[in-house]
Amino acid sequence: MKDEIFLYSLVVWLWVVATFVWAFPLYSAWQAGVHGPVLLTAFVIFAIATPILVWCIFKILQIKRGGQ
Repeated sequence: MKDEIFLYSLVVWLWVVATFVWAFPLYSAWQAGVHGPVLLTAFVIFAIATPILVWCIFKILQIKRGGQ
């Protein structure tokens, strides 16, 4: 059970780190006036990663409450 919590927590933390990794290049491109591709890239990243992130947080809470 602790291994599962660790795994899901790792996914959440990797998402936090990845956000900073891709946010700075996107921000630089935005400042350079490249708005369309930046918005598309940000939307795709959030559209894919947000459900995974929410699912991992839900699983952590579910395990901590005693359910599997």
